[in-house]
Amino acid sequence: MKTIEQSNLALVTGGEVGAIGSANGGGSNASYGNSTAASAPSVACTNAQNTASAAAVASGVACGTAMGPACVAGLIGLATATVNANNACEGEAGGGGGGGKVICTELCRNGVIDHDEWMADLAYSRKHFNEQIMRGYHAWGVPYVKLMRKSPLFAKLAEYPTQAFAQDIAYRMGVRAKPNYMGWALRELAFRPVCWSIGVFAKARDFQHLWTGKAAMA
Repeated sequence: MKTIEQSNLALVTGGEVGAIGSANGGGSNASYGNSTAASAPSVACTNAQNTASAAAVASGVACGTAMGPACVAGLIGLATATVNANNACEGEAGGGGGGGKVICTELCRNGVIDHDEWMADLAYSRKHFNEQIMRGYHAWGVPYVKLMRKSPLFAKLAEYPTQAFAQDIAYRMGVRAKPNYMGWALRELAFRPVCWSIGVFAKARDFQHLWTGKAAMA
């Protein structure tokens, strides 16, 4: 099975998501790569995407088989590059309000979520969760990450549902061989409608400070 790095995907930047195909590709998985840009992205967007793509490869190399300091630094760098790319490309080709999957990112940083599955989750989110859903998610997700850092109990409670969530998305993106039906139910029957509803009233929330500000040291 190909890894994300081997597929040269620029996953987090809205690149050719369909290229993620592994030996399990085809079927519904292939459809995620069929979106084409309505127009060419700007120079700023392209540069930001290239930077995030390089950060994705670097973080994959740094993580290797161990979750050491270099890996953590690589993940934080990738998260930051992803935010910058999303901001530069918002409203342009690839669209979507994804990125900023703060709980998945925190658990990946702590070695709970597989690196490739995390990257697939970011790519899927950018393509399939609109800005309203992400506003609703950040309304509770950002405070929850802060609770996770203060209490191991909150971190532990997030592990199983988040792993299931990420594993099913990884399957949909061709990274994982088998689906996780619990993850599907959490995404489609809970996460999507609940976050969409909250997003009706929620304002955009800064989540980048979790990785770059004082909160990153919490």
